[in-house]
Amino acid sequence: TQQLADMLDKPAAMQDFLQKTALDSATTAWLLMELRRKPELLPLFNQRYNPVAPDFIYPVFWNGDAAALDRLKAAGYDFKLQDRHGRNLYLAAFKQSPDAVLFLLAQDVSPLSQQIGPDALDLALEFSYRQSNLHPALPRILEQVSDFEPSHLARLKRLQQYRPTLYQQVLQLKPKLQLPADISPNELLTPLDW
Repeated sequence: TQQLADMLDKPAAMQDFLQKTALDSATTAWLLMELRRKPELLPLFNQRYNPVAPDFIYPVFWNGDAAALDRLKAAGYDFKLQDRHGRNLYLAAFKQSPDAVLFLLAQDVSPLSQQIGPDALDLALEFSYRQSNLHPALPRILEQVSDFEPSHLARLKRLQQYRPTLYQQVLQLKPKLQLPADISPNELLTPLDW
C-alpha cells in the first residue's frame, strides 16, 4: 500500500508496478478508495496483474459525493464490481440516498446480484416499511424481479400486516404478486439506520 501511495502521482510507475505485482484484497480495496479521488487511475486499476476482488467496495459512495460518482462513470468504472464476499454496492447506496440507488439502477447493476445478505429488493422493502413510504427505486426494482425469495415475501407480509396501504401500492406496481397464506412477517434484520 505504501509503495502504491508513493506512486499516486506517477502513473507510469504505477502502471509498471500493477502489471507486475499481484495485489491482495485489502490493497485492492485501498486502491479502489483512491479511485474516488483520482478516477484517471481507473485504466491502471483495470489492468492490474492477476486481479482479485477487493475486501470491500462501499467507499465508492463515501460522503455522498454525486460528482465523484459521475467522474467514476465518465472514467468507465464498473459499478457491477463485487467485493470478495459477493456483495455489491446496493447496501452502501441505500444508506446514502434514493438517488444513489437510482444511479446504480441506471448503470444496469442488477438489484438481485447480491450473493450474500439483503439484496436491493429487500432493502427497498425495508426502507418502505421504516419510512412508511415506498422507496423511489422500488418500481424499477420490481420490474426486474420474476421470482421472489422467502426474504422478499416475509418483508411483503410485514407490509401487508402492519402497513396495508403500502402493501396495496406494491400490488399496484406488481399485480401478480400475491402472498401465500403460510408466509410469516420477518423481523427487523437489516443493519440500516434510517
